[in-house]
Amino acid sequence: MQNKDLRKISRTTFDPAMWKKNLAMLHKSLPNRLISWFSGHQRELPWRQTTDPYAIWVSEIMLQQTQVATVVPYFQRFMARYPTVRMLAAAPLEDVLSLWAGLGYYSRATRMHRCAEFICTYLNGRFPTTRDELMVLPGIGRYTAGAVASIAFGQSVPVLDGNVIRVLTRLLAIADNIAAPATHAMLWTIAGQLVPASNPGTYNQAVMELGATICLPRNPHCSRCPVRGLCQARRLNIQGDLPVKTAARQPRRSGCMTVVIEAAGKLLLLKRPPGGLWSSLWEFPTFHNSTGRHAPRNAASTIRRALGLNVNSVQTIGSLTHQLTHRTFDYHIFLARMDAAPQRVALPECDCGRYQAFAWVKAIAQRPCGTITRKIDRAVKAVSVVAADAPNDLANR
Repeated sequence: MQNKDLRKISRTTFDPAMWKKNLAMLHKSLPNRLISWFSGHQRELPWRQTTDPYAIWVSEIMLQQTQVATVVPYFQRFMARYPTVRMLAAAPLEDVLSLWAGLGYYSRATRMHRCAEFICTYLNGRFPTTRDELMVLPGIGRYTAGAVASIAFGQSVPVLDGNVIRVLTRLLAIADNIAAPATHAMLWTIAGQLVPASNPGTYNQAVMELGATICLPRNPHCSRCPVRGLCQARRLNIQGDLPVKTAARQPRRSGCMTVVIEAAGKLLLLKRPPGGLWSSLWEFPTFHNSTGRHAPRNAASTIRRALGLNVNSVQTIGSLTHQLTHRTFDYHIFLARMDAAPQRVALPECDCGRYQAFAWVKAIAQRPCGTITRKIDRAVKAVSVVAADAPNDLANR
């Protein structure tokens, strides 16, 4: 169905009288139906076995932009290592980042650590019990505050994530662009009107579960939906067209030169700046927005100019593409070798500031690194060329 037709349906559906009638019907029937369905169909997830606000907070942060199946083992390891907010606050940030490695969106871990420190420093290690108080904490927004307040403390406040948006827009046949601030504000209002005074945490989890398992983005399982009789989109046969969202911009593409420098069995890692992408993680020296020729002699020149190091040989490893939500990075990878690991290395600029520190390590597992650094490490190992047999691509300079 064309967007203009959907907008026409939306305007027709949302005259004041119909709006009031549909909301009243949902308010009366939706919570009980969903809570009853949830009690028998919910997935058994570790964070659903507790009302501890700390555990719920950890799970909600991990679940942002990340699938449940990926989160479960990370959550279990995290809670085993840091079972309380005080233990998280006392831990070195690098240890937290190491445990987070592979989960992505590393700024979440940094913000969690900062928030834990705040709670222990100013609140005696206790979580606030209301949404508004929770939103004062660093790194906690409206959604996370609502989830913790409703699930852990039973406060009747809404949550609004992608799953809830999908459920609400279909139940009420809302065909407005969900990326528009006005539509988003309206959905928050609707969510707030529907959350019950009794069992708000169970209700919020039920709505999210419905969106995650039944009311899917594509091919929703309408025949198995416990509230299909309340769904205006199903009545109009437009559930597959909702929600409406303007097309996302194409990811910005950047070229990078990455040099893996090996010296006496050790590898050089640099620590990224705080803030921005991969905040405070370690990586191989990487030079972004590299538009020149990606040849060994260019890599050797860059190493000498930016790091103050003279390498013996440079070997071309190949290229990797790393896709993020809004960015695409093309990495051109080189392996350089030196006889000994210098104790002084210049710290150059990277894509979001100056590198903080350097370290020579026997394995990258000794420092918290992101997914792309582990990919590059595997690519270098896959070449499987011992130093004595490695071709020196600088020989013909």
